[in-house]
Amino acid sequence: MKKVLILILCIVIGSTLIGCESKVETHNRDALKFIRMGNYTEALNLLNKAVEIDPEDDTSWNNISLCYDAIGEYQLALEAAQKAVNLGKESEIEYSNLGNAYFDLGNVEEAKMAYEKALEIDADYFYALYGMGIYYSAKEEYEQALDYFYNLYENNLINVDVVRYIAYCNYKMGNVTESIEFLQAELDKVSSTELEQLLELLLEYRDTHTD
Repeated sequence: MKKVLILILCIVIGSTLIGCESKVETHNRDALKFIRMGNYTEALNLLNKAVEIDPEDDTSWNNISLCYDAIGEYQLALEAAQKAVNLGKESEIEYSNLGNAYFDLGNVEEAKMAYEKALEIDADYFYALYGMGIYYSAKEEYEQALDYFYNLYENNLINVDVVRYIAYCNYKMGNVTESIEFLQAELDKVSSTELEQLLELLLEYRDTHTD
């Protein structure tokens, strides 16, 4: 999941501290560029330099968590996310990233609590709502999952992952025709190989399971 970079402005005294703060912000800003390119190794190099300068910068730890999560180092992602949450002010972004780390480690109940905390801060935060949808889908509580995914679908631009999960949840609930019609309508709006492949699978399933 994509995470938003937060730059925290601190009041400091003395030119040395001001210079240090500026370098931390620069490292985070440059790291974000590498994150957007998918170059997590270079991003981590910069972010590690940032926490060497300021070990209590929650933004740096938050972005370190993002990088580790992206490369599959989920325990390290969790540890960095926990540091971000403990060091910073309450942030829906950091709690949502904490939830992602828990979820990827299989700790789905802890993930749910982190997503809920994020939604207490911002009830409309996309990635926390998405996380809750994923949680209920993993628990096979598809109707509740759909509540979250339809919320995102109706209040945001088209997101392929959201569309995919809506179709998937409807399929798991036995609404195969509804899933097919939904995907066909969405593919009239957006080009997506992933959605096309899912539609083909559902059409094949319908054809082989029709009396």
